[in-house]
Amino acid sequence: MLARGLRFAIGVSVAVLLLAVLAGAALLVERMHRTADAAARATVQRVARVAEGALNRHLLSVDGTLAGLPALLAHLARDGRLDAQTADRLLLELDFQNFQFRDLLLLRPDGTTWAAALPASRERPPPLPPGASAIRPAQGAVSILGPVRNPLTSEWALFLGRPVEAPGIGEMLALAEVPVPLLATVLGAAGEQEGLRITVETADGRLLVSQPHDEARIGERLSRATADMPTDGSAFAMHSRFSDAPVIASARATLYSDVAVVATLETRAAFAEWMLDRKRVQFAAAAAALMLAALALALLAALRQREKIEAERARARRVLENAIEAMSDGFVMFDTNDRLVVCNRRYRELYAVSAPFIRPGAVFEDIIREGAKRGQYPQAGNDIEGFVRDITAWHR
Repeated sequence: MLARGLRFAIGVSVAVLLLAVLAGAALLVERMHRTADAAARATVQRVARVAEGALNRHLLSVDGTLAGLPALLAHLARDGRLDAQTADRLLLELDFQNFQFRDLLLLRPDGTTWAAALPASRERPPPLPPGASAIRPAQGAVSILGPVRNPLTSEWALFLGRPVEAPGIGEMLALAEVPVPLLATVLGAAGEQEGLRITVETADGRLLVSQPHDEARIGERLSRATADMPTDGSAFAMHSRFSDAPVIASARATLYSDVAVVATLETRAAFAEWMLDRKRVQFAAAAAALMLAALALALLAALRQREKIEAERARARRVLENAIEAMSDGFVMFDTNDRLVVCNRRYRELYAVSAPFIRPGAVFEDIIREGAKRGQYPQAGNDIEGFVRDITAWHR
C-alpha cells in the first residue's frame, strides 16, 4: 500500500511538473511573439515616418526651385522680355547647383519645349504621359506627373510641374525631372532590412517609386490602393501586393495630395528571430520533459527494486522465524545493545510470567526486572535490583 502511494505521488508530481514546464514554455513563446509583433509594428511605423519626411524634404526642395523661377526669370529679363538662350543658361546653372533633380524645362502651352537645362532636352519634348502638358496645376500648387521612362537615360522619372510667368512670353509650365532611382535612394535612408519594402504611390494605387526597386511594376496599379488604407501612420496587417505574402504595413500621406508613402515588412522576416527562439524554447521544454520522465522512470525503478529487496527480506525473515519457531528448545537473540531481536514461542512458554514483556526491542534488564517483580524468579528475594545486576552480569 505504501509503495502504491509512492508511485501515485511520483506520477502526480511528474505530471504537475510537466504541465508547469509546458505551460511556462507556451507562455514564454506567446510573450516573445507579442514582443516581436510590437517591434515589427514599431519598425514599419518608424520607417514610414522617416521615409515620408525624407520624401517631403526632397520634393519640397525641388518644388522650391520651381516656385522661385518666376523671380529669377524676371531678374534676367531685358526690356521686359526674356530670350530662350538666357533662360537655358539659368536653368543649366540651377541644374548644376542642385542634385535633387536631373533636368529643368519650360514648356509652352502647346507642350513644346521653350527652354531646358540639358541641350538634349531642348531638341525634343519631355517624355510626359499623353495629355500631361495640358494639365494646369492650381495657382501655388505643384503637380506630380509620371512615372515615365526617359528615352535618353532609360530611367524611370517623375516630373514636378508648376505654372510660371515668363517676362514677355506669357504663362508656361516649369518642369523638374526627378529620376526614380534618386528617390529610391532617398527612401533607402529610412532603413534597409530583409523583407522591408518602401513604396511611393498615388491614392488609386499607381506605383511611383519602390525600394527595393521593382522595374516591372513602376507605373502599374497595385492590387490594393492607399485610398483603402489608413494613412495616419498606424500599423496594420495585410497581404503584400508584390508577393501576396502576409505583411505588417504603415501608410502615411505626404504633403502632396494624392501621394502617400507605404512601408511593409513581411511577417516571415519580422518573426524570423522569434521562430528561432521558439524552436530553442521548445527544444529546452522537450529536454526538460524528457529529463522529468527519465527521473520518474528512475524513481519508479528504484521503488520497484526496493520493493523487491523488501520482499526478499520479508521472505528470508519468515523462513528464519519459521525455523526458530520449529525448534523444540527455547530460543532468544539480543543485539549489541541488549535489545531483544527475536524469540520463539517455546521461550515465551518457559518464561510465561514475563511473556508480556518479551517482545522485540525490549531491553534484557527490563525483561528480568519485570519478571522478578511478578515472581518469575523466586530466587530474587527482596533485592530485585541486586538480582537484576547478577543476572545481567551472568548474561553478558
